[in-house]
Amino acid sequence: MISRKKAFVLYASSAAFVVALLAWWAFFFGRQGTLLANRMQSAGAPLTDEQIATLHAVAGETQRMFLAEGLTLCILLLGGMWSILRTMTRELALERQQKNFLSAITHELRSPIASARLYVESVLLGRADGEKKDRYLQRAMLDLDRLRTRVDDLLETARVNSAKPTLDIEPLDLSGIARDVVERLSKEHAVRGAKIELDAGSGVWVRTDARALDTVISNLVSNAVKYGGKDPRVLVRTEHTRTKALLYVRDYGPGLGGADPKRIFEPFVRGDDANVRAKGGVGLGLYLVRELVMAMGGRVRAKDGLEGGGTEIEIELALVEPRVRAEAKA
Repeated sequence: MISRKKAFVLYASSAAFVVALLAWWAFFFGRQGTLLANRMQSAGAPLTDEQIATLHAVAGETQRMFLAEGLTLCILLLGGMWSILRTMTRELALERQQKNFLSAITHELRSPIASARLYVESVLLGRADGEKKDRYLQRAMLDLDRLRTRVDDLLETARVNSAKPTLDIEPLDLSGIARDVVERLSKEHAVRGAKIELDAGSGVWVRTDARALDTVISNLVSNAVKYGGKDPRVLVRTEHTRTKALLYVRDYGPGLGGADPKRIFEPFVRGDDANVRAKGGVGLGLYLVRELVMAMGGRVRAKDGLEGGGTEIEIELALVEPRVRAEAKA
């Protein structure tokens, strides 16, 4: 089976040959009038100036027609080369991302399993008693929660990739759900010294799916804690305009390290700086966030290079009217 590189070289060589051939034909037709006139005169058929001019005019028309058709063919060939090169580049990038994903997911699944197993075995073998035993069991639970989160992300990603997410849309209090997530994750990440703050505005209601919105906020907060540096600080903020509900999740860490804020929502894409490489992850969390937010009819974007450092993710959803909120509360 011919490799992609050999196929491209073969196509490029063929295109170069065609371009060279077209250039030669253009040169030939350009001299055709003069060549015909010289040959006819050499054969003993002298031509008048008017006849020579007619030959040049006919040759010029032929040359222009050929150049128009030849340039069209060249444009098509060059367009095909560009399309092939672009496709090959994307395939190579996707292949590299998939290899990185397989390597990362292997680590992400095996690491918490091995860690939890070690803690549980230590307890079962009587190597930990009293306070130490409780600490080991708590750490084992954290490892299992980490494993559960990763598996849930993989399953949810597979679900949104196979079909458009099916959401149970209803009016919900965005600030209330954000508050519940912050309370839960504050306990989970306390062992890392993470400080998760909430600035929840009132009257921020949206039409959404409770589970999907919980997944979105949980992924954003966990991501901010992971890349927020030492003793990470995360701020979750909700507010609204006249028609829009807004959710902000910000960390105060080193930021994206030069990564494109638009590309971080693509699958398998992660930053290249040392802070990102040192952390676990497979590059699916923000992709899942984007897909769920779009299924809710909203949009998401990232801001980097903020004053005070860090990265902020902004989610925009349609604000529910006060009448609908009252009906939902009732």
